[in-house]
Amino acid sequence: MAQGSLEWKQLKRRTVYVSGTTIQSICNEHPFRNADDVFNELIGSRPHFLGNAFSAQGQEMESVIVRKYEILTGYKVDTSLPIKYMPDWPNVGVSPDGLVCANEPHPLPIEIKYAPQRKIVKGEVPAYYSGQLQLTLAIFDVPLMHFVQMGTDGILDIIPIFRVDGYFEHRKARVQKFIDRVELYRRDHPHWEDAYLRWE
Repeated sequence: MAQGSLEWKQLKRRTVYVSGTTIQSICNEHPFRNADDVFNELIGSRPHFLGNAFSAQGQEMESVIVRKYEILTGYKVDTSLPIKYMPDWPNVGVSPDGLVCANEPHPLPIEIKYAPQRKIVKGEVPAYYSGQLQLTLAIFDVPLMHFVQMGTDGILDIIPIFRVDGYFEHRKARVQKFIDRVELYRRDHPHWEDAYLRWE
């Protein structure tokens, strides 16, 4: 089930209430979005993000960045990844852009960002990606992953990201409150998906 496929999108909208791209917003730690924004997108009362010219360009560039990464590191990256869920939390999931040693007990997740507009500062990860990275590390239960960013100059910046112990545990109460809110709404409004799909 390839990331971005129709099956992947259907599974994500029906089961994943909390993801790497939304956990900071859900915990009201994101500079541009909050929990209400994500909730309203999940129930279909406002448009959800379907992509734009920049995200489409980013998807196109992912394979280029993966190949550059493989050449620079000597690693082989598996990009055919299903959604991986937090143990005992079936509504919390992530889907990184790749895994090194995917079949090993402790793989190395890869998160890729192509940044044609953002000025890349070598070795620096924008703060609004921290939740995505830490949730990925928590779900995969590994100490390390790579954040790989590239601008229009074609230069790869590979940043090791280390797990912050307790990241998810410290946010469990807020995450559960959000999940309960979504489930209650969807239970009381069985046609929520019609509202969700009208934006597509």
